Amino acid sequence: MNINELIDQLAKQNMSEHFTASVAYGFMRGKTLEIDQALKNANEEDRFSLAVNLFRLWFEAGMCREQERLEEAKSVFGEIFEKHGGRYVMYTLTADRKQLRVWYGRPACMAPDHVDSCGHNLLFGVYGHPEVVQRYLKAFREIHNLDEIRVPNGVLLYMHWSDR
Repeated sequence: MNINELIDQLAKQNMSEHFTASVAYGFMRGKTLEIDQALKNANEEDRFSLAVNLFRLWFEAGMCREQERLEEAKSVFGEIFEKHGGRYVMYTLTADRKQLRVWYGRPACMAPDHVDSCGHNLLFGVYGHPEVVQRYLKAFREIHNLDEIRVPNGVLLYMHWSDR
């Protein structure tokens, strides 16, 4: 089943259980409404699988540039993928470890306990118990591992780092 079929299937089913994490997508093109509904309706395992597969599609399609993957990514993410897909990616984890955000561009500011941009340059966020959020972080890092940087306010940044 391709990712578009999975989104459509999950968007049509009824929510069967309370979830411990929500994944909110920041892009405003493509299948945003269907993805949002699919993530709301999915059980925890399907939600995790969909989020990981969406991130994999975003990152890998942008890097490999295979026509089939590019077309799939464009159909899911819309024009935002054409401008930003697979390029700059960073993650941020709040000081309380309850929010993981994935960015396709640099966020605007460092707040006392998190990094923010009022949605600008935000691909998606995962919100929930620290153990659940950590599971998503681990999966994303298996796809695209970045250096971990701990800033004084307790926030963790995951990005390419060079001291040169």
